[in-house]
Formats: sequence, structure tokens, C-alpha cells
Amino acid sequence: MPIANCIISLDQPKQLDISDEIIELWGKYSGKDTSEMTVMISHSDEQLGKAYSAICCLYLPNVWSRESVSALQVGLANALADCLAVELSDIMIMTSMIESGFVVEKGREVKWVEKQNNNA
Repeated sequence: MPIANCIISLDQPKQLDISDEIIELWGKYSGKDTSEMTVMISHSDEQLGKAYSAICCLYLPNVWSRESVSALQVGLANALADCLAVELSDIMIMTSMIESGFVVEKGREVKWVEKQNNNA
């Protein structure tokens, strides 16, 4: 359930199509399976204050290991920097850990259990 909601700045061309490669690159950089990864891309209408090419909220289950969380958030930053052809300093990733039962998918609460060897 790695879900990233990414807002791309006005400085990036709207016709830039990163959809084909963002998931593949995220998997490559994180070393994680891509089958459950989701990235939602939207473009900002306006950005004030400190400027970023992309600001992303990453949502992950709270049962994942610190190493998996780190790999996924750093991997996403690297994938976006590559796709947008910008420096890593132009990418902001904010990660939120979601508790079991606080996700509804297909009309049902999703509950997960901690695994010994979490390869998430």
C-alpha cells in the first residue's frame, strides 16, 4: 500500500508525462515490489514560499520496518527527481504512517498484521 500523492509545481511542464516510468523507477530505487504502489499526480495552481518542483505525501502502513520506510521515501524522491529532471533538493517527501483499520478499500476496512520479514 505505498500511496504517494504528488503535487507538481507550475514550473514543470504539464505535458510532461511521467506516468509510464514513475512506478518503475520508484521500485528500482527503493528495491521494493511495485505491484501495490500507487502515485497520484496533480499540478499546483500556485505555490508560495519556499519553492519545490514536487511535494509528495507518502502513506505507508505503520507495521513496516524503518528500513522499508526509508527505502520507499528516498526511492520516491530519486524517482521523481529523475522523471522531472531536477535536483533532489527540489523534491519534498512527507511520510505518514497509517494504522491498521484506518484504510477502507472496496468498502471494507483494511487490517494488516506485522510480518517477520517485511519486504514491503
